[in-house]
Formats: sequence, structure tokens, C-alpha cells
Amino acid sequence: MQEKNTPSFVSIFHFDPENFMNVVSRIVLLLQLCALPTILSSLFVMRGIVAMSADMPVTYEQNILPLFREKCCSCHNPDKTSGGLDLSSFLQTLAGGSSGKVILPGDAEGSYLWQLVSHASEPSMPPESEKISDEMLSVIKAWISAGALERSGSAPIASAQKTSDFTMAPGTLISLEGPPIMPPRLSLEVVVEGLRGTSVTAMASSPHGPLVAIGGREQVLLYSTETLELIGVLPFPEGDVNSLRFSRNAKLLIAGGGRPARSGRVVAWDISSGIRVAELGDEFDEVLVADLSGDQRLVAIGGPSRVVRLLQTVNGSTESEITKHTDWVTTLEFSPDSVLLATGDRAGNLFLWESTGAREYALLRGHTASITGVAWRPDGAVLASVSEDGTCRLWDADGGSQNKSWNAHSGGALGVVWLGDGRLITCGRDNKFKLWKPDGVLERDFEKLADIGIRVSVSSDSTKVLASDWTGSVVVHDISNGKRIGSIDSNPVRLEKRLLLARHEVLEHSKAIIPADNAFTVADIARTTAIHSVQTGTQIFKELSSKRTMLLITIDTSNAEKKKLSDDLKMTRESLGDLKASIKKAESALEACRVAAKATPDDTAVVEQVIVAEKNSRHAKEAHETVQKSIGSAKELIDQLTKQIVADSSEKVILEAMLEEIQSKLTADSIYRDETIREATMHEEAVVMLRKKISNAELAVIKWQNEIDFMQSQERSAN
Repeated sequence: MQEKNTPSFVSIFHFDPENFMNVVSRIVLLLQLCALPTILSSLFVMRGIVAMSADMPVTYEQNILPLFREKCCSCHNPDKTSGGLDLSSFLQTLAGGSSGKVILPGDAEGSYLWQLVSHASEPSMPPESEKISDEMLSVIKAWISAGALERSGSAPIASAQKTSDFTMAPGTLISLEGPPIMPPRLSLEVVVEGLRGTSVTAMASSPHGPLVAIGGREQVLLYSTETLELIGVLPFPEGDVNSLRFSRNAKLLIAGGGRPARSGRVVAWDISSGIRVAELGDEFDEVLVADLSGDQRLVAIGGPSRVVRLLQTVNGSTESEITKHTDWVTTLEFSPDSVLLATGDRAGNLFLWESTGAREYALLRGHTASITGVAWRPDGAVLASVSEDGTCRLWDADGGSQNKSWNAHSGGALGVVWLGDGRLITCGRDNKFKLWKPDGVLERDFEKLADIGIRVSVSSDSTKVLASDWTGSVVVHDISNGKRIGSIDSNPVRLEKRLLLARHEVLEHSKAIIPADNAFTVADIARTTAIHSVQTGTQIFKELSSKRTMLLITIDTSNAEKKKLSDDLKMTRESLGDLKASIKKAESALEACRVAAKATPDDTAVVEQVIVAEKNSRHAKEAHETVQKSIGSAKELIDQLTKQIVADSSEKVILEAMLEEIQSKLTADSIYRDETIREATMHEEAVVMLRKKISNAELAVIKWQNEIDFMQSQERSAN
């Protein structure tokens, strides 16, 4: 029987947060009495892991030291400091080794110790051994991320801020001449791939180069405003990117963001190298808005804390604080000359401050709801502001007087940006973005957005406007004519998925090309046959039409000839009576001469008269006979012409019937030909489109594989 004060195995492994530590202490005492050091060490590690799971702070003494003693201290102790590193005490752990500090409190991923124990870097720890368990790794990561507490009740160690002195000398003129400032080749691998798009609340265009930055979850996406293609991804592990601004000289990109109610920070990248050059601020809530002064000496940040902080870029220290805001700071921007800072909050308060000393310069009264955006005109003489009250207001920088106000968007105006010529573009809750003349007169309503307009930005050459909405869509329009140019993907997928999608497209389009080719072949044959049929029919129709025309001419000629013959015959018949009268007269004269000759047979004159009369009678009869013959010939010719006309007319009727039939067939064939041409063209275009898609997909496969190879080479170089 067990003694009452001895814990059973059931009681040992039954977890109860309230008495667990007491139970563990009793087990440790029993194991010490039994002289089981190895089991004791493992139990200390288990104690540290379970203590963390019980929502207790992870500390060096309670959680990390037992783990180090089991896994690390054999090589890293006061007597044996491999690599100059001693992990047996808290201070020595913080001190690091011969290669420098091994932990960066608050930044586990950036800590050298974490990279070694997680085998993300060489030489791995423990050396020549398998990686320590995931449970142990989670303890180490949680300890570093929480600020490397020494013991329960200790304060987290403040992480060192990465700063750079990119302050400009007083009087430095900002020049935007020369080649555009663009990033080098950067990895296109996204940090976070969302299931769906989220509203784009941070967007900024470079003032000197076809480049736009779009903020998202833990990343900044860089797109070309010329090709609208992704050209780089800048990780932002600090959290959500809420604010983006390019420096006035286009060399730096500033991002503000963080994690709600947890942390906030501002990060700066050098655009020409893509390298993170500064990390400023250590807020307990996310940074909602941030801007870099024109002289690059100060970074202003604001957010839910209601405080605007002006941080020195050279060391990250706070130079000034503005505490007059009564609600979340929702917008801010330095004037181009860095003299003034405009800030607005959720309560509708809008101020101008002197950048040096943060002294109040002017309270800009007018808005009745949250200030959602401010923008300085490029010359710095006028400040534009928009608000949830739906208005856009213009303020004189000299004194802060309001010189213009108009209702821009029903329901609320959310974004504003200036063009170089003094015009403005705004967006708002009416799902619209609009172009305004300098005097506030509407110049153009662009195509309506899919949802609430969140942000607007203008390309460096002032030819394109980019507008984002609540769905995450980012559209690009030509400012000169308002036409849509394209869109930008604010939620791109990972490279591996892009590669798989491209390969899938190659496969699917290659499958589709076979039936498409077959369909085109059939349609092309039908088209060729139909075209040939119409061409043949047209040729026959032309030949028959020509024959009909010639036949009509022949018929007309025959009719004309027949008419002439008929007219001549009529006249000839009319002359026949005269000839008969002439014959009768000649015979009468002949008879009279003959009678006279009988009476005077010896009269020579009478005899001659008889001879003449006989001759005249004979001639009259001959003429009559000739006319009779010509009448017969004419009648015969007319009969022949009549028969020919009848035959030709019959042939004309047959030809016209044939032409009508051919014309009807040609009409049907032409309709069918046009249908086959359309169908063949459609199939041909489908084949061409599929081949183009296959080509594009194959190029995409090459592109994404190259990008993956580049990303992996970058990772190897970093390690």
C-alpha cells in the first residue's frame, strides 16, 4: 500500500495548474533521493514546457535554463565556452559569443541563437545532432519574442531599433531628374497569401519612377505602373501595413503598421537596393499613419494612442509629442518644405503644427466628422483634407484659413491626392473616385468602383490614377480620358502556386488545342467548299447572264429586221397594184397598136408602135413578176426571222429560269458561306488564342520557376 504522502503515478501525470508546481517539486525531491540526474534534467525541461502552456510567463530561470542545461550547456558553460558563448547564466546569454549577440529580445526570427537551434543557419545546434523537439523550440521562440524575461516579474528587454542617418543637410534641394529610382530584382514570393482580398488601406506612388507600393498583411507589394506587374515583395513581419509614403526624393519607402493592441512600428527601405534601412518606434498599439519629413530628419507617427510622435531618424528617439488629439490619429503629412505637419483625428480635429518643437500653428475648423486624409499641394501653399462628412476642403498654409470647400462624396470622403498641375482626385463611400479642377469643379467621374473607395494614388508622370476599394480591388485608369487601363492584384498567391497554376494551364490548354484544331479543320473545309461553291455559281451566273444579254440583243436585232422587212413588204404590196395597172395599160396600148397595124399593115410607124407597145407590156409583166418574187422572198425571210425569234425567246425564258434558280442557290450558298466563314474564323481565333495561352503559360512556367530559383538562391545567400 502506498503511503499517503507519496504521489501515485496517476496523481503525478494528472495536470492541475493549481498544484502542479508543488507536485513537481515533490517529484524532484524523490528523484534527487533516488540519484537519477538524467530523469531529473528531463523533468526540469518538461516543467518548463508545461509551465508555459499554463499561461505563465516564459522566463530564463524557470523555462530556458533547464532546457539549456540538457541540450546546450555541455558545450556552452563557464569552463567550456564553445564559440565564446556561455548559456549557463542569463547575463552571459545576453552578452553573446565571439560572433556577437545571439538573441535580439522581441525578434526571435532575427536572433542568431534561434537560427542555429531551428537549423535555419549553420553551424546548427546541437552540433552533429538532430534538431531539438518542436516543444522546446516553441519555448525558446516564445521567450525571445516576449522580450527575454530573466524571471517572473522581470520587465521585457527593449529590442534595439535599427536606425540610419539619412537626414539631409539644411538647404539641400530635392532633384527628381535623371533615371527613375527603381528597386533591383527582388523576390516575388509573398509573405501572406489570403483566402480573399482585403481592403487596401495603404498605397503610395513613387514621385520619380513607375512604381507603386501597396500594403497588406505582413508585406508591401511593389508594382510597376507601366506593366501593372509585381516586381517585388518587402516583408513586414511587424504586422499589418496601414500607411505607406515615399520620401520626397523617391529614395526611401516608409511603412507604418503593427498588430492591433499589441505593437506598432515604422520601417524604411532603400528603394534602389530593397534593403531595410531603419526601424523606428516601439508602440503598444499599431501605427495607423506615418510620414517622413522632406529633410528626412523626422518621422511622424500616429494611431489609437491619440498621440503624435516625432521620431528622429538618426537614432529613433522621440523628439516631440503631440497630445492634443482627443481620438485616434487617422492622418498626417509633413509639408513639402518640412516646416509644418498636418494631423487629423477620428473626432474631426485637424491641426497644423510646427515640425520643430511641435508647437501648434493653426486649428483648422470646418469638418464635422472623422478626418480621413490630408495632402499638401506640391508647392506646399495649400493643404487638402477629406472627411467622413463627405467634404473636401482646401486650407491656406499661411495662417490656416479655409479658401474652398465642396461636397465630394455622399456618405463620406476617404482619400485625396494632388496632381502636379493643381487638380485633385478623391474617393469615398459612394463607390466613386473623381477628378476635380483646382477650383473644386468636378471634371470627371471615373468608372464606379466595386465597393467603397478607400485610397487613391497618382503615377509619377501624372498620367494614371490608381484607386482601391473595400474588396481589395485596385484599378488603374488613364487620367486624360478616364478609360480603364487595367488592375493590380493586391492579394497575389505564392510562387509555388503560381508555378502549379501555370503548369496546369499549359496542360489544360494543350488538351483543349486538339479538339479545337479538329473543329477548325472541319470548319475550314466547310468554309473552303462553301467559298468554292459560291465562286463556281457566280461564274456560271455571269456566263449565263452574258449569254442572256447576247440573246436579248439577237432577239432585238431580229425583231428590228423583221419589222423592217414587214414594212418593206407592205410597201412592195402597195406598189403591186400600180404594176398591175401599168400592165393593163400596156396591154391596152398594145391591143390598140395591133388593131391599127391590121388596118395599115404597111405603115412602118404603126409597126414600130406595136413593137414598142409589146416591149412595154413585156417589161410591165417582168416588173410585176419580179415584185411577186421579192414579196415571196420577204415573206419567207420574215417567217424565218419569226421562227428564230420564237426559238430565241424560248431560250431566253429557259435562261431566265436557270438564272433565277442559280440566283436563289447563290443567295443560300452565300448565306451558308458567310456562316462557315464566321464559324471557321471563330474556330481559328480559338486555336490562335489557345496557342497564345499555351505560349504565355509556358513563359509563365519559366518565369515562376526562375523566380523560385532566385528566391531560393537569395535564401541560401542570407543563410
